[in-house]
Amino acid sequence: MISMKKDVLIFDIKGYAAHFRKFYTNSSSLSYSVPPRTTIAGLIAAVLGIDRDTYYDDFSVENVDIAVKKNIKTRKILQSVNYMKITTKKDFEKPKNHTQIPYELVLSDAGELSYRIYASFEDNNKMAELENRLKNKKYYYSPFLGAASFNCGIKYLGKISGEIKKSKDTVNISSIIPLSKIVDRGVVFSKINPNNFMIVKERMSKEFKSERNIKSVESYIYDENINTLPVRLKYDYLELKYNGIQENIVFM
Repeated sequence: MISMKKDVLIFDIKGYAAHFRKFYTNSSSLSYSVPPRTTIAGLIAAVLGIDRDTYYDDFSVENVDIAVKKNIKTRKILQSVNYMKITTKKDFEKPKNHTQIPYELVLSDAGELSYRIYASFEDNNKMAELENRLKNKKYYYSPFLGAASFNCGIKYLGKISGEIKKSKDTVNISSIIPLSKIVDRGVVFSKINPNNFMIVKERMSKEFKSERNIKSVESYIYDENINTLPVRLKYDYLELKYNGIQENIVFM
């Protein structure tokens, strides 16, 4: 049997606070605990210097594989923020009133949030450019955690050649898992310690099309307490070995 390999760039993003806005919220700005695929695509585009709203086709699921893992337990707090109340063009220059909006922040008791990102491009030139910028910390635009007010640091971990695998047996997955990639009743609860698990299901944007309209959405599951999830998968997964770590991931 021929072993299929896939190169992937691995890096951590870290910051003190984040806001990953839920796409279906309206008057209240609620946040996911983890960055959606569209947020990670935007962060990578910023590092590469690609202008906003111009990269959606190039960063489609056919062109770029992205996975994310939660490194640190998180918590949320709800704050009220003042926004300008705009009813006329003059209100932009001299706003008369304000409106208060609930705004959810993601924090960590560890003091700093941390997410591990895995990215693989079909375009080898883009892959090489991102690797060079991550290695040398030459980010074209400053990266941030969901909102421009939450700057983040990046720690590059390396370019790893992972092994593409497929199994009908239970596989422990470290990354966030799209529900569409799990077989029916494929979460193996018998191998989960109920006292240490809090499984979360979130529906998040997967891709954008022109003018930042949502092209597709997906439901994902992960453990809030950063445990791996034992599942049976419909599709391939990627086995990675690096820095003394062995883990399995699936792309978003």
